[in-house]
Amino acid sequence: MTISEVQDIENKITKPILFLSGVHVPEVYWIRAEQLVLDIDPKDTPYVAFSMFFKTKIWSGDKVLRNGLILKGFKKVITTEELFEMRSLKRES
Repeated sequence: MTISEVQDIENKITKPILFLSGVHVPEVYWIRAEQLVLDIDPKDTPYVAFSMFFKTKIWSGDKVLRNGLILKGFKKVITTEELFEMRSLKRES
């Protein structure tokens, strides 16, 4: 493939995706997130910060992260199994 063809395919794949930078999230969320995950896995700080700022759940299969956050009172974590269960319940109703 040529570079142009690769760029065209990449554009088609990424066009519907909105990429956000950490600059969109106020510092207060970064600090809170860092405190939550410091002893779990500091690399997960961005996910928690974005989750808190955008008021969304974190979709993760990382049991250590999930359990650690839940123990600290952060319950905005959902697994794939829970998503499928929610979808099934929604279809039934």
